[in-house]
Amino acid sequence: MKAGYIEGKNLHSTKRGTPQGGIISPTLMNLTLDGLEKVVRQKFPKWKVGHKVNFIRYADDFIITAASREIIENEIKPIVTGFLDKRGLRLSEEKTKITHIKDGFDFLSQNTRKYKNGKLLQKPSDKAIKSIKLKLKNAVSQNIGASAIVLIGQLNSILRGWTNYHKHIVSKEVFTEIDYYLWRLLGRWCKRRHSTKSWKWITAKYFSASQENCSFSAVGFTKNGKYLKIYKIFRAGRVPIIRHTKIRASANPYNKENTKYFIQRRKSLRKKSDQTKQICITRKGFNDIDKNLLNLWTRKAG
Repeated sequence: MKAGYIEGKNLHSTKRGTPQGGIISPTLMNLTLDGLEKVVRQKFPKWKVGHKVNFIRYADDFIITAASREIIENEIKPIVTGFLDKRGLRLSEEKTKITHIKDGFDFLSQNTRKYKNGKLLQKPSDKAIKSIKLKLKNAVSQNIGASAIVLIGQLNSILRGWTNYHKHIVSKEVFTEIDYYLWRLLGRWCKRRHSTKSWKWITAKYFSASQENCSFSAVGFTKNGKYLKIYKIFRAGRVPIIRHTKIRASANPYNKENTKYFIQRRKSLRKKSDQTKQICITRKGFNDIDKNLLNLWTRKAG
């Protein structure tokens, strides 16, 4: 962008532009591609049945559906190419793909596919699953020397964000798979730290504080030292699947007439989000925990 910016009533020129993936990049793409849907709709209006043309866009990623491959290649693609040419852009050959719904496609880290039984399902894409597993693996390997409490904090942050993003689609089996994968990673983490200890000892120290089967946990103390704090791992498999509630197309948050609608929507979304919350830090008294377990955690090296 060469328009410059104003700060303190002074105009500052800009010549270098903005980097790809920068904080303003999505806004710029929305401004640039605004109007593409209108151009497509002029050629294929909604009242014209048979072509099944639909347009979905998120920043610079978009999907266009049609009844046949010929409509996409011969009519829609030239419209999109012409629209982008006027703005100095072009379609990425690597990312642009024409596929049948039965083969499926990835969009925003989620795979959409129509299966043999006729059901259209959305699931986390294979790339997204590999990405979350790699993040978990790196977090565990980079914290070999860290305390279990620090490790739990980092892993819970990763798991919460990923499950909240995918909790609206068919992802229950994937969540369970992630739990099992992480359980194996944490088992290796424990064995590497305590190579001479038995699995019984490791289970008592790292998998019993929360009193849940196979749940990685740790024991800490409050600042005043009067209470114990139990930290446990976030369980992705326990996150319920909650369908996304579409926002009313005509609703405008800046219109006073829609204030009541947005207040009710926020209340509804808050109730749904409460269903996915997991209490991963609990406070207990010294008399509420097994003394043998406490001895394991407070024992000094050697």
